[in-house]
Amino acid sequence: MKRKIQEDKHSKPMPLERWQNRLDKHFAALMMKREGSGLPLFAFEHCLTVEEIEQISELLRERLTTGKRLGIYWLLWVVYAAEIGYHYTGDEYWQSFEEQTPGWEFHHRYLLGDWFRKFQKRYHGFVPTGPWAEHFSIIAWPITHAILPKYLQYQFASALYQQRYRLAGLKTLDSLSVGRLLATHTDHATTRFEIFLQQEELTGRIVLALLDQFPEGGHEPIYPKTLDRIVTDLDDVRRTSRWLRDTRQTITDRIKGIGQGAGRSVKAVRTFTGGDRHSYKVDHPDIRPNILLRYSGSGKWAVAIEVPNFASVAALHPDLRAFLKRTRCRLSGGSDTKPAGWTLSGNRIGIIKFWPDEDEPLLRFEKSNDAINRLLQTDCRLSSGPNWLFRISTDGRARECRGLNVHTGAAYIFVSTQEHDTPDNSIFSACTLECDGVYAVRIAIPESLTGEKIKQLKNLGLGLTKRIRVWPVGLPCRGWDGEGQSEWLTTECPQFGILHDHPVQSYLVRLDEEIQISIDAPDLGKPVFIKLDPLSAGKHRVTITAQRLTSTKLDEESLTGYVDLNIREPEPWIPGVPAHTGLIVNLEPYDADLDEFWSNSVALSINGPENHSISCVLSLGSSNGERIFCEQIGQTLDLPVSTTTWEKQFDRFLKEHEEAGWDYLEASSGTLTIKAGELGQYCLRFDRIVSPVRWITRRRHGQVQLRLVDDTGLVTNAMCKYFSMDHPAKSELHEVTKLLTGVSPAPPGGLYIATHENHNDAIIVSNFADDTGLQALGVNPDFTDMENGSVSVPKAIRIMEYWMNARLVGSIVEYRRNQILKRLHSTLYLKLCGENWANAELMFINKPTENKNKDRLYYKILGKSSGFSSVLERDREIFNGDIIRACNWYANLVSRYGLHTDNKLCEFSVRLACVPHTLSKISNSELSELVQSSHSSPSVLKGVRYAALLLTYIDSCDLTRGDRERI
Repeated sequence: MKRKIQEDKHSKPMPLERWQNRLDKHFAALMMKREGSGLPLFAFEHCLTVEEIEQISELLRERLTTGKRLGIYWLLWVVYAAEIGYHYTGDEYWQSFEEQTPGWEFHHRYLLGDWFRKFQKRYHGFVPTGPWAEHFSIIAWPITHAILPKYLQYQFASALYQQRYRLAGLKTLDSLSVGRLLATHTDHATTRFEIFLQQEELTGRIVLALLDQFPEGGHEPIYPKTLDRIVTDLDDVRRTSRWLRDTRQTITDRIKGIGQGAGRSVKAVRTFTGGDRHSYKVDHPDIRPNILLRYSGSGKWAVAIEVPNFASVAALHPDLRAFLKRTRCRLSGGSDTKPAGWTLSGNRIGIIKFWPDEDEPLLRFEKSNDAINRLLQTDCRLSSGPNWLFRISTDGRARECRGLNVHTGAAYIFVSTQEHDTPDNSIFSACTLECDGVYAVRIAIPESLTGEKIKQLKNLGLGLTKRIRVWPVGLPCRGWDGEGQSEWLTTECPQFGILHDHPVQSYLVRLDEEIQISIDAPDLGKPVFIKLDPLSAGKHRVTITAQRLTSTKLDEESLTGYVDLNIREPEPWIPGVPAHTGLIVNLEPYDADLDEFWSNSVALSINGPENHSISCVLSLGSSNGERIFCEQIGQTLDLPVSTTTWEKQFDRFLKEHEEAGWDYLEASSGTLTIKAGELGQYCLRFDRIVSPVRWITRRRHGQVQLRLVDDTGLVTNAMCKYFSMDHPAKSELHEVTKLLTGVSPAPPGGLYIATHENHNDAIIVSNFADDTGLQALGVNPDFTDMENGSVSVPKAIRIMEYWMNARLVGSIVEYRRNQILKRLHSTLYLKLCGENWANAELMFINKPTENKNKDRLYYKILGKSSGFSSVLERDREIFNGDIIRACNWYANLVSRYGLHTDNKLCEFSVRLACVPHTLSKISNSELSELVQSSHSSPSVLKGVRYAALLLTYIDSCDLTRGDRERI
């Protein structure tokens, strides 16, 4: 035995030919086993142990260093690449690959793509699709063929934990149902994770294995040994083991206990046809929006539409889910377009300014989809008019009462498309809706009404009902509007009290038209209580009929009412998952990414009760879920927090924590936690959308080092333009091969723009020389190329957009960038408005408090007696708000004074003076035409520039010098 062990120890490793043959036989057998199932193969489904993989890897690396042909063992390279893809961290695939594979060269990448396509053809392998696969055309193969790379495992476990109650509520735990549920209801997923979830049969099988459940028979969508490996690794990931344990416990308890219990609602079943013309039968989704009135102050009410979550529609078919995630929509009567995915987000309330048309859906999508159009036409409609009634609740909102019946002791808002004459008495009062097309009046119903006042209500089409009060009792329900709408969890027992104010013999109580019981009514003024068993998720209705006595027989006109129960699964709180508490947080855009948030270009406002304060904590995480930065943002803030207040607070934070910028560049996600004591807390998550062409940086020996990453998989190289801080308008082409290995930009630094077909990334790097003194902190940009005409005005405008929108890296980079933008902006006006105007502008900027400098600008617009200049000086605040409103206002002013009739020129002038970074919306040809047109009407440009200078240098004189330079 001892001699046998020694012989094995010194035996030669198995040659690559035998490994290749072994894998070929394995994948061929696996393909035959799945024949007819439609299930693809993945390269990660090999039959190798960890030790065998290492042996093959060593042999492949040896062969690479000898320069021998690689394609002979293409199948081994495919498995090798998939193994590296399994350990992919979400940042750089090729860097990891090359570090583990000495001798691997750039051109070998294209061979790898060919080998994976060969694998797909020979064994019916999986084909990566979608935008991510198109952008990362080569690395999409090994990463997708790794099935569930480790950088997705944290997200997978988190999604499973969040959906544990829905999983427990499934009638049967089959892999397709489980996978579809996970794909439909997982929010805040990265693009790559969404693509993974679309493989519903595969993800369902992984879930069942994690939960120790045994699925039904049939084809296996994943090789058992590979599945065991993934499950074991998931259990080993930090934090996920606890999530998986809790999920297993929840599902086990529900299967053994009440999860499949009583009270299932009866739902209509309808047939829909998707864009691919496949029909599918599903439970009728509930997508009817609610009209809400919210008090604005001074007797005015705003009108809002609350749209249900369209997750039930997304669950009908993957095509519908993709359509909802990629298509923008607009509310009927609203002025703004909602971003793609808005109907699946957590904040689906929009203000409308025009009363909707009853004959049109309340929601419209930019693109057409037959199935969704039919749903919107039938279910997403305003209730019939011309009159509507809204009951005012204790939360300051008014909700619609569709029966047009009022109760004593309640307050209402009556809305109509027709103007009604209402008497001036104690129950009617003036009320204004901030919405055109309807009239409104507030009605306060006292506990007792005279015959005259009852008649007045009937004249409006309103009825007064005898009162049977129904209200939730016991543990507080999740929502109750006082008009029969309630919300409960699947883990709770709904309980109600019933009280009558007139003689009642008995109550007949029915649940979903299935269960019916009769309850004797107690004496007048005494309540009766009912308790239901836990109900399944969905909509249920409790119908209560009060049977009244007239002499000795039951009244045939017995009073009937109902309570709607909206039952949902509990939503556990997890750090980084938004949860609505006592705070109302508005974010625009709602799906902002980490780069937008860090650049302070999102509009964030926080509303809540006064006399409360909040603190905000920002944390940054890597792709594997590890936290790499956590810090409170400034001091506590008093509620409410406006967008302007937040911008200033976060701007100070970025300046005080400049070193955090390095953590930001490393992070793949960020979480903003808003803490408000007893009001609870609210979490916003920001993910980073990785571009296939991107810059990465690091600091070494006090200098910023820059490296270009190109994961497009395209044969052609990327192109890089460089603009130095010394000559910001003059471009240079850099050699891409050097940038791929990394460079340290020469001081003071500059702007780098990498472009590869439709992909691009821009970054500004700031560096210092070793002997830098205080005099070298700033920069002295030279714009001779613009002044002598080498760089045209349209091209200079595009260059300014690059400088404004690029990411910033390095010490005092923002200060230097602002110096460049200030000089660039002034040089543009030198070219557009002439040297005399530029000189007057410079004198004003240097001494803005001297009246003669301001007057000099004033006179150079249209002369000394210009009313046009006076109006601009008086109403200049218009340019400090909504840019569309400012453009319309300025176009009217210019037209009134007969200066120009082209609204496009007015909009161009406003954007150039106030928000030049938004000029990218104008095409290059149109921009050239506008520049030409501006030469014939320079007063249009001068006017808005004059107002912008006053706003910056006079109205903001209390700001710091650095803030002033942001013009």
